[in-house]
Amino acid sequence: MKLLVGGEGISKRLLSRLGPSGLVLFKYNMGSGGDVIMKQLFDNVPEGSYSILISTHQTDAEMREDLSRIGVERPPELVSMLALMDRRLSEIQKRDRFISEGIMVTDLIEISSCSDERVVPIKPHLEMLSKITEISYKQILPFSLVLDSIVDLVEETSREEVVDRLRILKKALREKGGIALVGCSLGYQGFSGYENTLFDAVIEVKAERKADGWSRTLTFVNIKGSGELPEEWPITVTKDVPAALEVQ
Repeated sequence: MKLLVGGEGISKRLLSRLGPSGLVLFKYNMGSGGDVIMKQLFDNVPEGSYSILISTHQTDAEMREDLSRIGVERPPELVSMLALMDRRLSEIQKRDRFISEGIMVTDLIEISSCSDERVVPIKPHLEMLSKITEISYKQILPFSLVLDSIVDLVEETSREEVVDRLRILKKALREKGGIALVGCSLGYQGFSGYENTLFDAVIEVKAERKADGWSRTLTFVNIKGSGELPEEWPITVTKDVPAALEVQ
């Protein structure tokens, strides 16, 4: 299954307007298929480039399943926020000496005591931000990146910290080439005051319930160097299923 934007994939539609590089804020609401559209960025990743998908709400397996479902032939490197959190939980369980009523009592006491002897682990959210910065600094090839969702990182750190990391990412995209899509909920206003300066494009995907079913649209709200906005396209669904099976 693929979600097409005005009859094209998101890669072609975006690159035709944005050019070979840019940092994009991608807003979408529940049921719009925005997360699928973001993943379709990897449809046309050229040879000799690097791609990465970072998720704050999906496991590696769930990301792989989604990419396979939409037919991405060159899957990106996968980084899961959930995997980092699970690893932290596993480390705590290994250190714990006994469990009472499902609560790891001894380790909770150690954590709350803030003992000088205990090394406090880096928060997974900071690890995620560090990964973005690492890619920006070290990657020498053109690259494609999808980060979903940026809201989780802002809530756990600060908007200023995230903005600084995104500025590094934007600079790297300009120098090396490539596109980065940063996802968030449609109503999120956490980057108000930054949207038109930090991001090269702002895109919204909406799903609305109508009398004859659901209507989904993608809108270029803002894009660098363009005065003919907003531009809106319908989102259509195509399935790679033989006609005979469709009839059944």
